Amino acid sequence: MAKAAVLQELPEVRILGEITALSAQLCIDELSAYRGQTVAISIFSDGGDAFGGNAVAAYISNPANGITAEARVYGNASSAAMIIAAACARAYISSGAFALVHKARAFDSDGVAIADGDLDKEQRNILDAINAEQVRLFARRTGMTPSAVGKLMEQDRLMPSDEAVDKGFFDGIIELGARIAAYSKINSMSENKQVRSFKVKVARTIDNIGAIATGGEVTVEIPEAEIDANGAQRITELDASIAALTKERDELKAAKEEAERINAEATAAKEALDTEVKAAREEAAKFKAEVETLKKTPIKAVTPPAGTAVVVPGNEEQKETRNMSAEEQRINSVIERQNRFFAERDKK
Repeated sequence: MAKAAVLQELPEVRILGEITALSAQLCIDELSAYRGQTVAISIFSDGGDAFGGNAVAAYISNPANGITAEARVYGNASSAAMIIAAACARAYISSGAFALVHKARAFDSDGVAIADGDLDKEQRNILDAINAEQVRLFARRTGMTPSAVGKLMEQDRLMPSDEAVDKGFFDGIIELGARIAAYSKINSMSENKQVRSFKVKVARTIDNIGAIATGGEVTVEIPEAEIDANGAQRITELDASIAALTKERDELKAAKEEAERINAEATAAKEALDTEVKAAREEAAKFKAEVETLKKTPIKAVTPPAGTAVVVPGNEEQKETRNMSAEEQRINSVIERQNRFFAERDKK
């Protein structure tokens, strides 16, 4: 039975999720802050960019950097993540966690694996360089022969923590990590038993293996990781949030459209009112002008000539009528309009 590890309290650098060129650079930047110290590297990763993993491993292994690294694997360490773990001075794995080492494979632009027989010379050189570096690193870490390491990599399978310790990849078991490991992405527990592997994109401009060894224009990555139960639950929650936000957006859009409609109606009503007010003001101005005219032209009483008959309301007989002159008719008309104006004004 693998021995239990007793962990010390150490500064911690975390490697979680996919390893990329960027995340590898950030990891190195963090590690550089602990020169001359011992630092724990907590790992929970399915791997990723082989050159990124090798860059971190090379930084850890270089004595000039003064880093003493201790790998602590929680849940899973695969591919490039195992390259980093193997480069550490000490390495521990959580009870219930898994480790994976395997050979690199080439993929086309559509993510389909290229059969070994279909690889060209340059692609084979790239894969051979990546695999040779892994074999050298894992053999030094475990004490296994390069041949035994190569056979293990060809198996392309997850190793339980006990087996990984027995083979020398780790120095002991982290007993208290069992609870954390329960949340691991364990591919072997799904219906699809295939383990994720490196995805190699070959740049045609590489001229020699030296460029390959230093990275050159080659990138190495893995296909999208499978979603575990926790990931599925998270996606369900995100979908619900998106649906709620979409509903809220639609409601706000409808409210905005209603506000715009009300605003348009209010604008039209204001314009109509403005028109009515303008017309009323013009009419009032006209009456005012007529009043001013009347003030300047005093009204004179007109006495009808003798013998002019006066019609009394209710009297059916009219003795005599007289035709008014044009001037008399104009004056009476103005007086009548004036009376109407003042009557209307008093009503208001």
